[in-house]
Amino acid sequence: ILKASLLVAQGKFADAAQMLSALDMSKEKGLEAEDYRLLMAEALCRTNKRAEANTLLDNLVKEASRTEIKTRAGLLLGFSEMEEPSTYTTGVARVRLLLRTNPGDKISEVDAKSFAEKLLQAGNAAEAEDEYRRYLEAFPSAAMDPSVLERRGQALFMLGRYSESAAEFVKA
Repeated sequence: ILKASLLVAQGKFADAAQMLSALDMSKEKGLEAEDYRLLMAEALCRTNKRAEANTLLDNLVKEASRTEIKTRAGLLLGFSEMEEPSTYTTGVARVRLLLRTNPGDKISEVDAKSFAEKLLQAGNAAEAEDEYRRYLEAFPSAAMDPSVLERRGQALFMLGRYSESAAEFVKA
């Protein structure tokens, strides 16, 4: 499991999925099995095997014994749902709920930023701007990241809030 975790961290998702498949802990119980299923689901998501990943994630959300596993699985499931037009709204609601109901130390900065980016990519400028604002409030050091300020500026521009948009681009 540790080696597969390292492969996922290195972006070698197909290799991680292959290694985890060979372990086949899918029917096991316990904390290690939950870690395995979460890692397997993440590797499957990253290799575009969403249906299989979503099944694993949905089961983890319902059955995991640890809150952090349920939260991470819920976020991954929501982000996966946002990739499909038919489940986009469900995914947005799921991710938003998890971001709102978990304190900043329980949610990674990467997840909060990814949510805002996905909203902007989908053309939801008002929601994206709101999420960028919340992200910058929760993680003040993010104001040093020019890409965050530029994307927030882009969302503001799309909303016709040109002076605010210009201010964000200047800060970037």
